[in-house]
Amino acid sequence: MADDTDGAAPDRLVPDDATTEPGDVAGPGTTDARDPEAPWVEVAVPPFPDLPVELLEAHATAHRELEHAVGGLSPDAVRTLGRWLTDHTTTALAGIYPSISGAVTQPLFPPPRAFLSRRHVERRAGVAEAYRYIDVQVTLARMGLEPHPLRIETPFVLHALVEGRRTSDDETNPAVLRSRTSAWVARVSPYAHPPAAVVRPLAERIVIDAAMTDAPAPAVAAWIAFCWMSLHPWVDGNGRTARLLYLLVAARSTPSLDLGAIELMTERRNDYVQALQQGQWTTPTWDAELLDATPFAIRTTQWSVLGAQRNRRRAEALDACVGEVAALGGLEDAAAALIVHAGIERLLTPAHLEELAIDTDEDRTAPAAALEALADLGALVRRPLPPSRRVDGRPGVGYAPAPALSEPIARLLAAT
Repeated sequence: MADDTDGAAPDRLVPDDATTEPGDVAGPGTTDARDPEAPWVEVAVPPFPDLPVELLEAHATAHRELEHAVGGLSPDAVRTLGRWLTDHTTTALAGIYPSISGAVTQPLFPPPRAFLSRRHVERRAGVAEAYRYIDVQVTLARMGLEPHPLRIETPFVLHALVEGRRTSDDETNPAVLRSRTSAWVARVSPYAHPPAAVVRPLAERIVIDAAMTDAPAPAVAAWIAFCWMSLHPWVDGNGRTARLLYLLVAARSTPSLDLGAIELMTERRNDYVQALQQGQWTTPTWDAELLDATPFAIRTTQWSVLGAQRNRRRAEALDACVGEVAALGGLEDAAAALIVHAGIERLLTPAHLEELAIDTDEDRTAPAAALEALADLGALVRRPLPPSRRVDGRPGVGYAPAPALSEPIARLLAAT
């Protein structure tokens, strides 16, 4: 989900019944009538973080080099990389930890999780729908068909998609704001989220300010995620929605969606939480003058740089591997790219390829036919799916690269 906004107020951003106005410096303070002990909170938001110029320059350079690298790939390598990154990022957006197998250094193409619980599957499915929504909104804004991808209703749409499935044992009421004060156990975090009465006006104010500012996109993307998690407007799904909002807003300054930063937010979960808490623990509850998004913004922008650099290496390594496999097997690039994708996934199924179809006009039956044709040629081998990769416990068949073509793929999987 290129810079497509000049900071002007987007048309129809604020509905007629909005409780805050773009011109307000600070709305009224309030206490929660449903919780008389809740503290008085002013409807105001923290300032945008002021990121170092050198960090912003490094961010622009890393994403420019990534775009240049992707632009030099063959179309089939681009398709394979796009499919894999979409799948990998969806897992990260869902907050599912990567499969690192105890390695200190993450490989360029880490293996997929060996097992996903039904709850994990539902979380990924909901996030995948929200990711597609973001991708469409950003595309429409870049085409000039929408004034701005971020609107008052955006967080509610994202949350409804994220929490619309059964992702926990509790009913979380998708897109319905919490009705009581929320806080972590005190020994875990001394910060308490603001009372329920101010959640809606604060949520509107956060979205309006993020949409209207001309501050650098990396700072605004981190700011809206930090504010959203500090506000904690819903019972569950706040972190997933915050990361999706980051992805949406960050697209203002990157040619493609900032997938690398999202990956590192999950991969380095402890650092992610510490950066968030560093800006929250300056106050016992919501206080616009004391909350500080800067530590979180610095960390996420650094990860955006590292993530773009990692994805550039992925693009270059994958393109080289596709070329080697094509030459080794006397294959067309499209066939070689599919074989490499099977190697990256360790075992590729037609159903998984259908889920990752990028083009809306793509023939959804083509993946199964292509995999079968390569297996008949001896370029892929059929293997039974292990129990951890089966759908609803049903047996099935996956495809892996033939041994004769595995050497370049093995080198790709060993790269860091």
